[in-house]
Amino acid sequence: MPLKLTNFIGYSVLAAGFAAGHASAASLDPMHPWLADSEKRVEDKPSPDDYPEFTLKDQMRAMDALAALRKQQRLDGLRKKTRPADWIAIAFHGELYDANLDRIEPDTETLMTMQESLFRTLYEQADPDKLYEVYGGDVSELFYAKGLDRHAALAVRIAAVSALLELADEKLRHRYDWRHRLIRREIGRLIKWHDIEINPTIRDLIVRWRIPHDWLFPLPVDNQYVQHCRDQGVPIPPDFPDSRWTSQGTLAFSFIGQVSPTEVFAYEDPHVPGVCIALPRTGGGSYSDGGSVSLLGIICQSETTGKACFWDNIDADGQRITGTDVHLDIDTIKNGSNLAETCTNCHRGKNAFLIHPGTALDLGRSGAPGGPYDTDPSVRYTPIGQAHWSNPGPLAMPTPAAGESACDACHEIADTASGYCNSVLRPAAQTTMPPFGSPVGWPAPGSDYATHIGFLDGRCP
Repeated sequence: MPLKLTNFIGYSVLAAGFAAGHASAASLDPMHPWLADSEKRVEDKPSPDDYPEFTLKDQMRAMDALAALRKQQRLDGLRKKTRPADWIAIAFHGELYDANLDRIEPDTETLMTMQESLFRTLYEQADPDKLYEVYGGDVSELFYAKGLDRHAALAVRIAAVSALLELADEKLRHRYDWRHRLIRREIGRLIKWHDIEINPTIRDLIVRWRIPHDWLFPLPVDNQYVQHCRDQGVPIPPDFPDSRWTSQGTLAFSFIGQVSPTEVFAYEDPHVPGVCIALPRTGGGSYSDGGSVSLLGIICQSETTGKACFWDNIDADGQRITGTDVHLDIDTIKNGSNLAETCTNCHRGKNAFLIHPGTALDLGRSGAPGGPYDTDPSVRYTPIGQAHWSNPGPLAMPTPAAGESACDACHEIADTASGYCNSVLRPAAQTTMPPFGSPVGWPAPGSDYATHIGFLDGRCP
């Protein structure tokens, strides 16, 4: 199930016919040289030019197939059956999604519901004696403090939840810390921190209990981030737009679903080995044709050190930069040092990129404008970001049963996480992997990849 060749998350030649009932790969492309030799397909690593083109038409068909699969797998009444603390399953470029991949609207009521559920979940597991020892009181008094309007209550409750997370065990912190950061981000978008009026008694309580209170202010932009990246051999991208960015064409396929087609841009510094990719996502029409940008992420990776840096189209005040005339100043926009999302929940593996073979993202192909580009670093990639960001090592996959194939024959598979499983591994197995045959499915009993898919399924949350 080659999921990434150069972190290839590629498509199957079946993708065009997937919704029509698993037509065989050979019937779709009988002339493709790899289809005639299943053993070669499993044992040998294809080069980028071995993959057929994944046309925009076929990408859209694959998106329709993915939507049909998700419709079949939807859990009706998901949020009524799920603890609100666990509603957020995936964060994707400033938006929140549940496990059905339905967008979560972060209005005041929703944020308060998720925040209270998160507090209750952590409070139920907390050691009362430890709370009094560390904070000198019961943090529930802070969470349920009277005399606050709804926005002030949201702000104060950040402190109470943060206090509980500080003392939570590793399993709980791993499960909820990232969700808490996302809720905090959405609260910061909803309210103006400096306009919040908090009862002096409550402020004194926060200080007396020694609860960190920098939560009243958004994380500052790290003005040294670009220099950190430069010092680690990462190519620094030009501002966007800039003539040094080269358009690679349009990408219409995304495992996350519900994403408008995006134009792919690449940049290569002639003096610093590596590559940068920018993805301006528009609501209709390509960026070059005047489309209005809603999301625009940039990743740059060093070919020599494997270090990678991240930027997003969010200004220093936490507001997303959108429209037809966006300008991103690399020195001032949000970056890996202060983004609320954990980019490495999905961007993990040999390199920092998630590349669909045969698409505009396939920069290693010989026909890539201005390329080909080298997206595989000399050493396994390491993110430059926050302390909790990491690129966990590759999984040690079990030996497949006799007659079965291996999911890691062409690439490694990084250790699992909720976002990686839900937005990468499962949809790849269900729609596009392996790239030279029918999708293996998830779960996949009786398939050529049953052992490996079963192993992955057991590790995924």
